[in-house]
Order: sequence, then structure tokens, then C-alpha cells
Amino acid sequence: MNFTAPDFGLNLNFDFGFGQNEAEDEPDDGQISEKEYIRAAHLPHKPVCYKNAQDMVAGLDIRQDYFCMVSGSFIFGDFLEALIDRYKFIVRRMYVSTLGMSEDNVDSLVNLVKYLHVQELNLIVSGYFVGVERHGLIPYLAKEFAGLPIRVAVVASHAKITLIDFGALRIVIHGSANLSSSRNLETFYFTHDSEVFSFVENIYKNIMERWTIIDGPSGRTMLDHHKDNTSQKLWRQVVEFSKEAATWQKGVEQIPAEPEEAETKKDQTRNPAGTTTQAKAAATNM
Repeated sequence: MNFTAPDFGLNLNFDFGFGQNEAEDEPDDGQISEKEYIRAAHLPHKPVCYKNAQDMVAGLDIRQDYFCMVSGSFIFGDFLEALIDRYKFIVRRMYVSTLGMSEDNVDSLVNLVKYLHVQELNLIVSGYFVGVERHGLIPYLAKEFAGLPIRVAVVASHAKITLIDFGALRIVIHGSANLSSSRNLETFYFTHDSEVFSFVENIYKNIMERWTIIDGPSGRTMLDHHKDNTSQKLWRQVVEFSKEAATWQKGVEQIPAEPEEAETKKDQTRNPAGTTTQAKAAATNM
């Protein structure tokens, strides 16, 4: 099975340098084969440090996996925009989960779908952010996203995960960084793990179907459309969503059903490094 990279006038004949004996198996017409993609997915993570998003994109090899440590002035939302702008591939779909964001981040997301070939953008924000910004940024999101292929869902989540599906390349970015700068040291992984991509995508797809509060294509806003999206009720739903991913089903089925009180204690044991709720400014600046 071959993946065809879009032709935007770039030299897309990626040479992974795995020896001359494999040259016959590698297309020379600008295509990335499945075999090449699998090899790229197993490259070791390269540790890097960057102060700002533009510098990182300039030094990035999109085929390489990275462990990134970035400064408090690094704006992750700007990194996503600069990354897609540099390579100018068509993004079939994109998922972004973040605790919070700024108005500039909202404008950047609009740029992704209006000007940078992102065909579908799914944004998952925290319940805390929606509570704090219900009369602030939430109306701005609804106004700016109206008529665009952007949807916003809300759950009680502290996850910061981005999935970018370029077709030939499927990228997973996960770590501590929200879309906006935080004035704190942040880290994240930039990786090509198709199994993790499919696993997270299946969960996020179901979250979008169940708890969307802003539907850009229709212009609808449904701020009360988020029942059972907190605590153990959310976790049980996530487990159910996970069972739909066939390669993970066996492991998911081994998760025991426990009483509410026991589950809460278990969660505290499993996640000893959970971050405490921040002040209002943290919803947009962390």
C-alpha cells in the first residue's frame, strides 16, 4: 500500500539513508511507501532544546522523532502553525487537546483551516477552561469558528496531545505544553507511532461525537452539551471508547470494574504527579 504525498512544488523524495540494497523498494516519484513510514516510526528520539517555535521548526526534520525541552516563552500553538506552514502538506484531520489557550491561539487555529490546508480540526478543552471563559473566550471561539471545519468538545482532561494526519505521515505530539506560553519550562515528545495515533484518535473521535459544544460547520453552540464528562463517569466512557480499537481490546478488557470510592483512590495512586488546578490566568497562559 502506497501513500501519495501532496504536490506543493517541494522535493518530497525522502531519502532515509538505509543502504543501497533497498533502493529498488523505494519510490523515486515523490511518494512515501508504507515500508519507509514504518522505518521512520522506529527512529530513536533525538533530544533537543528550543527557546521559540520558529527556531524549532527551522531545525526540525519532520521524519525524525524528538524529545523536546522548551522555554517558557515557547508558544506551542505557534509551533503547530509554523510546522504546517513550512511543509505545506494537506492535513486530512487534526486533533488538539489542551487545558486552555489564548485569543492569539484561537486566531492561529483559524489560520490553519483557512490558509494552511487543514481539512478538519477537532479541539478538546478542559471543563475548567470552559467554566472560566464561558463569557470570555468561549463566545470568541464560537464566533471565529462559525462556518469553518472546526469543532470544540469539553471534558475533564489535563491531557495535552496533538494528532496530525498528513496521510503519508501521522504525527503524535504529547507532553506538558498547552497551546499558549506558560513562562515555565515545558517538555513534549514529537513522534510517529501509528498504533498510539490510532488508539488516541479513536478515543478523541468518540469524545467529539459525544461532548461537542461548538460545531463550526453548522455554527451551533451547545454549552450544556457535556453531561457525564467528568471524573469516573468520563473514565468509564474512555474505557468503552478504547475497546473499539481492536489491537488494544485485550488490554482494555483487563481493567477491573471497581466501586466509585475505590476508583478514586486507585486514580490517585496511578497518577501521583497530577497537576493541581491553576488560577484563572493559568487557563490561558499555561
